[in-house]
Amino acid sequence: MCMNETSTMRKPHKMQYILNLTRCCTQDCEFCAVDALYSPSIEGCIELAHAEQLAGRELTPDQWCSVVEKLLSIDPTAEFDLSGGDCLALPWVSKQFIPFIMERVQSRQQVSVTSTATPLQSWLVETRAISRDKIPGVVHLTFDGYRPYSFDNIRLSSQIRELGTDIHVECPLNVENCDIEKVRKIYDAVEDAQVSELLLMRFFPTGRGVDKNGLGGLEPSDDTYRSAIAEFYRLDKQHQNGPAIKVQCALKQFTPQWTGFSPCKMGNTTWCVMPNGTLLICPWAYGMNGSPLSNDFVAGNILHDDYETCFSMARVLRDAMSCKYPRECRIHAFVMESKGRCGASQIEEYDYEIKKEA
Repeated sequence: MCMNETSTMRKPHKMQYILNLTRCCTQDCEFCAVDALYSPSIEGCIELAHAEQLAGRELTPDQWCSVVEKLLSIDPTAEFDLSGGDCLALPWVSKQFIPFIMERVQSRQQVSVTSTATPLQSWLVETRAISRDKIPGVVHLTFDGYRPYSFDNIRLSSQIRELGTDIHVECPLNVENCDIEKVRKIYDAVEDAQVSELLLMRFFPTGRGVDKNGLGGLEPSDDTYRSAIAEFYRLDKQHQNGPAIKVQCALKQFTPQWTGFSPCKMGNTTWCVMPNGTLLICPWAYGMNGSPLSNDFVAGNILHDDYETCFSMARVLRDAMSCKYPRECRIHAFVMESKGRCGASQIEEYDYEIKKEA
């Protein structure tokens, strides 16, 4: 029997759900972790998302509202991060879905929006006429120091603060932005935006990150990770009023403070709901073409399945992953093993279709 951190797991008091409302996006990032469907315009993105809903590959607005009601009935303090794809490109998100959630949560801090593309500007304009208690309490911005949309969005930080909304900046690290000069420019830009916290994130070879680049294509070496993180820490100590540096659990092994154990919230307090309602125990467990990376990360479908059944399945899956990949990022270890078994371009098919047919 394998003893691990989930052997005595109890139902947590607060759950965090990343709701990936759509795969459609106005950006075409070559290593998109969710393998988003691309349309260059907001209008095209709207049409594409509608077609996905009609085909049953994405939930309708009413179905998403049912999901939220279900989750809040289980835990009224549950937190929701609205993401995608480019969820802010879809009118129903701001006109129907966000008002629906804000009327039902106990605090606006329970709701955040992750801006993955350029519609953030128009959404901020729309919210100026809305009372603050009806606006999500947090906006997550991606800033990696080289993608144009991330520069556009971080320039909006003052407008976000005017709404009384917190700003969290996330920086996915890869070979494009880990040199010392780029690290300093990223830190300076976040400091100039008066953001209090900067989260450093690992490169995950999932979604298009596997199919187009392969492992090692954009993923930094261990030494490169250590050097970049050390420089971020140095800047943190040097700038008293700058953003505090946080390091994602999957990166903690590259920090000086690492003790050999990195607690993972996968399938315990943090979950991901895919556009079709599939409940993943890890938000990075994406393969290609809108499929999960593997059924080893699928707890059920939150729209159709009983919550307790999903929670029980998640515990089994989490225990199995903890035993198989102790003291490792489960996603990264799984992809590394799968690549050696079947090749990077086939990872998204591994196990998922086989178990689905069975």
